[in-house]
Amino acid sequence: MMGSSEAMDGEAASLTLVLEARQFSRDAALRAAYWFSRDLYVEFPSSEGESAFTVILRRKTTVPTLDDPKPKSLAELTSEFQNALVDAELRVRVQTETTAVRELIIAKAFSEAGVLEDNPPGSFNDPVLSAEITSKSHLITISPKE
Repeated sequence: MMGSSEAMDGEAASLTLVLEARQFSRDAALRAAYWFSRDLYVEFPSSEGESAFTVILRRKTTVPTLDDPKPKSLAELTSEFQNALVDAELRVRVQTETTAVRELIIAKAFSEAGVLEDNPPGSFNDPVLSAEITSKSHLITISPKE
């Protein structure tokens, strides 16, 4: 759902996106907002419910400069922001699904380097640990060596 307010030149001065929390996390929206902070002012007004949240986008400049002789319209920037939002949400989900594997790899690397005082519990060949990691991740499956 989108809404906008008119500017004097006929283009919208701001555009409001209402994002469903089932589709996009606030964390993903913040990551996308960071990548557009050069071109857009991004606001996250407080949300009353947990099922959706609002993001307000405003262009920083409409005046051509030497760095940006043809500034993008708010509609173009919004489309790019929405694509970045999808990318950021996918990255958040992959990070969530692979946390256990990443932590195991880091712990193993530190233990082999002698940085840790104690070795991490378990081993790569542990079938219980492998089953736990497999159940948490749909992307990576570790099978014990025989």
